[in-house]
Amino acid sequence: MIFFIVIVIVSCIIIGTFNVALCFDLFNNSILLLIGLIILGVVIEYVIDMIVAGIVVATPKKWYNYERFKTFKWEKRFYNFLKIKSWKDKIPIGKGPLGNGFAKDKIKDSNDVEYLERFLMDNCRAEVMHIISFFLGFLLIFIFPLQYAFCISLPIALVNALLQLMPIFVQRYTRPKLVIAYIRAVRESNKKNEK
Repeated sequence: MIFFIVIVIVSCIIIGTFNVALCFDLFNNSILLLIGLIILGVVIEYVIDMIVAGIVVATPKKWYNYERFKTFKWEKRFYNFLKIKSWKDKIPIGKGPLGNGFAKDKIKDSNDVEYLERFLMDNCRAEVMHIISFFLGFLLIFIFPLQYAFCISLPIALVNALLQLMPIFVQRYTRPKLVIAYIRAVRESNKKNEK
């Protein structure tokens, strides 16, 4: 979580500095107005993300069958190019923003079929939530007054998009490994049941 907070704070500082340097008169030369608008934009973006999370969590779990969420062969090379292994653990993937998700920081039992099935379902659901938030984050451009679109709304929406992309990549990177563990656990369970 600290990773995201640092990114948001640094982004706000960069957005504020950019605005002070290039278009401070747009804010009537008021640093308080500028800071207030940046904070308001971040809060609105967060509320949009929470609404999306609430709606996605309320949808039926059967919609998130891992077989519908294929990863492509080229993705592995792409994620390796991004060196995802070195930063994926810094992304706060856990119980979700509402605290009612499924802890996904590590596999607790690689032999438990039900546990792995739930892990896969939540992995897919989290991906959907982040994809929707990626796009709906750009609503901020239409919520804020048009005069602030390029100096406040768009930069905040772009930061949100980046913050949504990282968990999407992590979900898609880890899913093939989860599928392999799940299939192996199902096979082992079937063998035990046959005996």
